[in-house]
Amino acid sequence: MPADRAGWSWLMGKVYGLVARNPASNEAVFEEARLQPGERVLDIGSGAGHALRLAAAVVGPANVFGVDPTAALASTAEKRVPGAKVAVAVAEDLPFDDDTIDVVWSIASFHHWEDPEAGLREVARVLAPGGRVLVAERVLRRPGGHGLTVAEAENLSHRLATLGFDDVEVVKRKAGRHEMAIVKGRTAA
Repeated sequence: MPADRAGWSWLMGKVYGLVARNPASNEAVFEEARLQPGERVLDIGSGAGHALRLAAAVVGPANVFGVDPTAALASTAEKRVPGAKVAVAVAEDLPFDDDTIDVVWSIASFHHWEDPEAGLREVARVLAPGGRVLVAERVLRRPGGHGLTVAEAENLSHRLATLGFDDVEVVKRKAGRHEMAIVKGRTAA
């Protein structure tokens, strides 16, 4: 999908940013990330920046980065978290140098990635040694839709291990009305 999401108007981006906040999902991933002051955090599919705001409270806004394929949402996120840097980009082509990010998370956006393998390779490329990845999706009963089945989450954990991530695990957490699968891993130190 083009980085500018053809067909998404400024107004549509604003409306989506208001109704798709996922506060329980954001909170669950934030807690699992166990951020430390000064870490550099990247939110892939940052939407309107709700999870970026949580990160900025711990690591500082200058250490918070986001990417979203929708220009209106990227702009909204930057305004919501002054000092954060949010780019119009996709997971498969992250605008960051190698080994520069300490924590990468994707909250309810992995299922939108055009090429998950390429996106995961990009995550591995930008993560610093000892960096952490968290991919969180709503647990689905059957494939298709906005989330992952338990089997798809397990498959994702195996893909991370194949890419060289250590300490890979799938954590299930209640997030509001939904159960979430958070697939976590760490790059070699």
